[in-house]
Amino acid sequence: MQHLPALRRLESSATHEPHALRCLFKPSSGKSRAMNLVDEVESILCDAIDAVPLSFRPMEVYDAERVYAWLNDEEVYAQLHWRPSSLEDARERLEMWMCEEHSVRLMILWEDEEVGFLHLDGIDDHRRLVWLALIVLDPRRVNEGIGTKALSRVVNRLRGMGTFRQMLLAVDRTNHRALSVYRRLGFERIDSRRQHFPGGLQVEQWIMECGL
Repeated sequence: MQHLPALRRLESSATHEPHALRCLFKPSSGKSRAMNLVDEVESILCDAIDAVPLSFRPMEVYDAERVYAWLNDEEVYAQLHWRPSSLEDARERLEMWMCEEHSVRLMILWEDEEVGFLHLDGIDDHRRLVWLALIVLDPRRVNEGIGTKALSRVVNRLRGMGTFRQMLLAVDRTNHRALSVYRRLGFERIDSRRQHFPGGLQVEQWIMECGL
C-alpha cells in the first residue's frame, strides 16, 4: 500500500501545511469542552486493549527527528506536496501543532516500533465530525497493510464512541492505491476541489466521507 496522502480540512488556510495538534498546556481557566473531547478521543485511540501488534501513542516534540526523516523521503514528498525545510523547522512545527485545540496527533507503533503517524483534525461534537488530516508511514514499512489496519482501528473506535456522525478526508484523485484503501474502509466520494501548493502546484483532490 502506498503512503496514505496528506489529507486537509476543506476550510484549511493557504499555508498548505498539516494542521496542528492541541496544546498540551492546560489553560488557566480550565479545559474547554473541545479539549475534553480531544482528550477522550486520544484516550480511546491509545487504549491498549487488543492493541498488539498495532498501537498508538501521543506524538511528542522529541519525535521531530523521526518525523522529519519520513517527510523528507522523496516518495512521501511526492504524495504530500510539502515537507519541513530542516530538522529545526520540524521541531518548531511540532511545537506549534501541539497548541491547537481540535486535533489529535498520534504515533503509529507496530510491535512497539514507531512506523508512522496520523493526525485527526477539526474534532467537533457540534457538527459531529472529524477530519483525517494526515497519515504517513515509515517508507521502509509501506505495503505491509499497517496503514490500512491503523485507519480501520481509528474508524472503528471513533464509531464506538457514538459522538461523531462522519469522518472526512481529502485525497489526490490520482492516488489510486489510497483510494482503494479508503473505499474498502467505507469512504465514499462526496465532492472534489483543486488544492494549491507551494511552487504553483495545483492538484485535483476528492473529498471522501465515512459514516461513524
